[in-house]
Amino acid sequence: EGRPGAAALGTLAGADTFNIGVLGSKQMAQAATNMLAKQVVRQRELQIEELPQYEAGMNLSRFQMLFIGADEKPNIDAILSSLQDRAVLTVMEIDDREFEASKGIVNFVEERSKLNFVINQTAGENARLRFDPRLLNLAKKVYKAQTAKPPGAAGAGSEAPPRERLVK
Repeated sequence: EGRPGAAALGTLAGADTFNIGVLGSKQMAQAATNMLAKQVVRQRELQIEELPQYEAGMNLSRFQMLFIGADEKPNIDAILSSLQDRAVLTVMEIDDREFEASKGIVNFVEERSKLNFVINQTAGENARLRFDPRLLNLAKKVYKAQTAKPPGAAGAGSEAPPRERLVK
């Protein structure tokens, strides 16, 4: 809590645990379990659940954060649609161009042996999440749609180009 870069992850009032789902990546589930075991976020114990693969009708909205592994790429649209209007931070590892077209919130990208991340701020806001400005400054890219303008106004409905930054 209070660490730079923390995203506000929806309303956690009354929750005893902070639930993280790892979908389609056994390796990531094991790494997350090893790294985050017994950790606490906002006085809530982190609970990590491995989900081997996506199945229609899964209740993914029980998680505050959902990591979607690369093996789930064919199911990303269905997964994200099932979470529409839910306060779930989605984290992926797909091609940057595919991420830009998706409604995912955070995407990890590896470039020159460095791990960076991209944020779709509009998708995050649609999921009722707020991002600490320090986290946005650390991101390699931040996608954010411009606020709606009255019909006929210059630039109405257009999307702002991504802000690119190099992370040192």
